[in-house]
Amino acid sequence: MKILITGSSGFVGTHLVKKLSKKYEIVSYDLMHGQDVLNGKLLTQKLKGVDLVIHLAAFISATESWEKPMDYMRNNALGTLSVINCAIKTGVKKIIFFSSAAVKAKPLTPYAVSKINAEEIINLYYDKINTVIVRPENIYGLGQKANYGYVIHNFIKAVKTGKPLNIYGDGKQTRDFIYIDDVTGVVERLINLDIKSGSIVSLGTGKEIRIVDLAKLVMKVMNRETIIKHMPKRSEPLKSMADVRMLSKLKIDAGKFTDLEKGIRGLL
Repeated sequence: MKILITGSSGFVGTHLVKKLSKKYEIVSYDLMHGQDVLNGKLLTQKLKGVDLVIHLAAFISATESWEKPMDYMRNNALGTLSVINCAIKTGVKKIIFFSSAAVKAKPLTPYAVSKINAEEIINLYYDKINTVIVRPENIYGLGQKANYGYVIHNFIKAVKTGKPLNIYGDGKQTRDFIYIDDVTGVVERLINLDIKSGSIVSLGTGKEIRIVDLAKLVMKVMNRETIIKHMPKRSEPLKSMADVRMLSKLKIDAGKFTDLEKGIRGLL
């Protein structure tokens, strides 16, 4: 099987290429190498002979999206339209699209709006190509940079340098954190599973943790203390956790995903 991965040089993309290249022929496609998903001519060339597309390419900073809303809408929404349109034209059989958990609630950022629009575009074509939408919760793991709101890595970096752990608001907002190896494992399963076109897979552990408790957990694992600094509250969902019922239907046991404390230890 021949698989094209957009955003192949990003955090998730890098891990997917490494894992899937052991079994499949992988075609990498990334803006870092001058390969824009909006370049239909180039994309069509790269898609020749491809059986499946994993569409990861996206601008992902909720904060930055306020500064560059047009860029986010163009890349995330129109870019998705370009990918699926070119995929259909070249006879690709299936597309796995990485959306965001941010689409579940009322959109609070241009980033969330761009992902909602991207999902709507994918849904328009479910009867023309097999589509699967993946809504990942907060992914963490080795190779992730301490930016773009990657809170675990930001906390680890702060503790290492003795700087305050910045928490927005009271820290009672909850998130679901899933380790990158579990993410790539699920994607590998989705490649070959006979799953209904238009399906949505909520990808997370099904367990939530308050951000203030995450800060304490990072300090515990690192056996170091630093102060917690409460920053002004920002617009963000108060609660986000995966609904793992679809994973269960697919015979994927979220209970076997990497324990958060163990995952954090693996980053040190």
